[in-house]
Amino acid sequence: MRASKEEKCAKKAREYIGNRLGLVEGKVYTLIFRQQAERSERHTVIKKRMHFLKAFPYHALFENPYGIKRSFTWWEVEKLLKGEQI
Repeated sequence: MRASKEEKCAKKAREYIGNRLGLVEGKVYTLIFRQQAERSERHTVIKKRMHFLKAFPYHALFENPYGIKRSFTWWEVEKLLKGEQI
């Protein structure tokens, strides 16, 4: 029996959802943020070590050393781990 177009699209979407990077819950990762001043061409690199708490289908939850939690989409996490600009 052939799969319908909707089933194929749903299967492809499931492949891209979630923790493709293989992050381990409870481990500390260094996220590299790049900030740019308003009228400047230079970037300031800020490295933050954050504790990976939980993986969700569309985002990841991190916590900094001060206990502040922040979630990022998987696309953002991939860019932050590589140090690319968002």
